[in-house]
Parts: sequence; structure tokens; C-alpha cells
Amino acid sequence: MKFKVGDKVRVVKDTLEGEMEGYTGVFVRYDHHDDSLLNYYVEFDDGGENWFREEELELINETSPSNDNASIN
Repeated sequence: MKFKVGDKVRVVKDTLEGEMEGYTGVFVRYDHHDDSLLNYYVEFDDGGENWFREEELELINETSPSNDNASIN
């Protein structure tokens, strides 16, 4: 897993909708069972949310290593 829960991320590519590029939010959940590879769930600063592939996101700010509250399905 490239990101940790709580990391601030930016959408650099949105292959499904194409409208989320440039949006920033917080990575809140990882789903390793998703066959579509949309494993990274992000809640955006404006209240929206969506699933993304790892390569569609870039790290803005990393959470501290003490954050052990990972939500993994």
C-alpha cells in the first residue's frame, strides 16, 4: 500500500470520470478485495468522496507514523 490512512492526497488522473483531477482530500480506506483495482477511497475537502487506483493519486502530506487506525477491508 503506497499511502497510509490519513494521508493528504491529490488526484493526478481520473480515468473513470475525468472530472476529479486536481482535487485534494484525505485517504480514508483501502479495499484489497476490489477486483477493479479502485482500492483507494478518498474523502475530498468539499465533502465529496470517490474510489481511485493507486497511480491516480499523489501524496501531498504524510500522516505521522503513530497513526495505527488504518481502515482496511
